[in-house]
Amino acid sequence: MRAQLLLALVSSGCAWEPPLNSNELAAPPLLSTLSGSVILLSDEEPATTYITVYDADNPGPPAGTGAPVTFATVPRASYSTDSAGIRASSYTITQLPAGDYLLNALMDTDGDFNPFTPALAGATCGDWLGSHLASLEDALPATLSIEAGEAYSDIPIFLGAQVTTERPAFEFVGVPELSLRSVLDGTQAPLFQVTATSVDTAFHPDLPLQFAPRCEPDPTTSCDQLPYCPCDLASLEPCTTAIYVWLVDADTDGLPDPYPAPAQQAAGLLDVWPRVYLEHLGALSTFEHEGQELPERWVSEAYPLAAELGATLLGGGAVSDLVPIGVPVPTRDLSITFAPIFVHYHADGEDGEDANGPFDLVDLTQGAAVEQVPLESWSVTLVSFTGQTWTLPNEIAGLPRDGDFDTVKQGIPLLLDP
Repeated sequence: MRAQLLLALVSSGCAWEPPLNSNELAAPPLLSTLSGSVILLSDEEPATTYITVYDADNPGPPAGTGAPVTFATVPRASYSTDSAGIRASSYTITQLPAGDYLLNALMDTDGDFNPFTPALAGATCGDWLGSHLASLEDALPATLSIEAGEAYSDIPIFLGAQVTTERPAFEFVGVPELSLRSVLDGTQAPLFQVTATSVDTAFHPDLPLQFAPRCEPDPTTSCDQLPYCPCDLASLEPCTTAIYVWLVDADTDGLPDPYPAPAQQAAGLLDVWPRVYLEHLGALSTFEHEGQELPERWVSEAYPLAAELGATLLGGGAVSDLVPIGVPVPTRDLSITFAPIFVHYHADGEDGEDANGPFDLVDLTQGAAVEQVPLESWSVTLVSFTGQTWTLPNEIAGLPRDGDFDTVKQGIPLLLDP
């Protein structure tokens, strides 16, 4: 149980940009330092470890979609073993502004992590994850409240959960193109499909990225007639690439739970992993908010199997007839329902504010004009229940291909047309 809780704390790791203060006349903020030990709760040989710091109000996956505000690297050689056989190393985080933070760690056992390259910035199968905890008994993350200009020491981080699944690497099935007007008038189904893929390429000779082959489909299931294709559990090898679908049943009543966010819950959506996020890829401006320069963004969320689950319920069927409830199910192919509802982060946003700044909600289903939404290329990110992520398009596109892995497909975005 403790390992499962620790696993849920993992940041998938991603590139970060330091906040910028555009007020040149203002005095620079007093920055703080924190240090401590990262402790490996395993007999595993230590490897290079990355300490990541998140804003407590903007955590990383699976709890949120935030990126680290800073990080530090702990070399493998800096680990030592004490008389009790405990492996540990010291770490230091410097130049940290005042605020509330979450402190995570990733031990990169296979040497394929790089925080500056999104395709490499994630935990892969076999890595170890950890966090600064409130206590070892409940294994819950602790929020660190940092004051300006202070030095904090003896902050422990425990590496206690090994990742046993691979990142949800995927590619699109067919041409991923949707017309907003056709979706709204019902002449085009609001669906796109993804399929798990292996990965076998290298950014340079010393930095390969290799995932095991994708799972084989269940031979007893006709995948052509289902919105998802389960993997063959009998032949499923450890670390096989798959997309894990999980209809959450936290209260164990045999029914899938409603989506945790109020708006989606009110719309009747169920709590289903993976989470799927879309973001516009075009050139946008920046804006200043509370002393930080933030990027203008257009984002949206899509929902695995939402259309099919809704049709099942409306037809009087049971959700469990489509997908098992309460357990993560490795799948090869997955249908995702597009929702024409967007969040636009910009300086003049009037509908709300969160860690990404003020925003407007642009809901095409409630009469907002299609012309408001930037079209063409959008990225799609899958977030697994483990916190592992994969995004299309990514930097693998154009790299040399090995075996059956098609690097070209890693450069394809989702296209939104009028």
